[in-house]
Amino acid sequence: MSGNHRSVGVIGGGIVGTAAALSLVRKGYAVTLIDPQVADRSASYGNGGALNPSSVVPVTVPGLLARIPRMALAPESPLFVSLRYLPRLLPWLIPYLSHCRTAETVRISRS
Repeated sequence: MSGNHRSVGVIGGGIVGTAAALSLVRKGYAVTLIDPQVADRSASYGNGGALNPSSVVPVTVPGLLARIPRMALAPESPLFVSLRYLPRLLPWLIPYLSHCRTAETVRISRS
């Protein structure tokens, strides 16, 4: 390296690698992004790599508990659960749903 030219390679073209590369570019580095996968098939395929402030609000918001019965039984719902699978899901689901309170939503969003 000569002068102020700094270069770095970032391995992984998913959202973390791309965000790291962008941060390094903003700090003045010349960045080479290295990923063996085709760009449209990496870890972030399908989500558009979106990270934005509205993404920090958890799914477990107040009011979710009241909507669960209708959603859980509708096959087209994003929350559909096969009744046969429910016993296996309960050990995870009960603690998860304990966060459906305003205080928890605020705490999780802030952190």
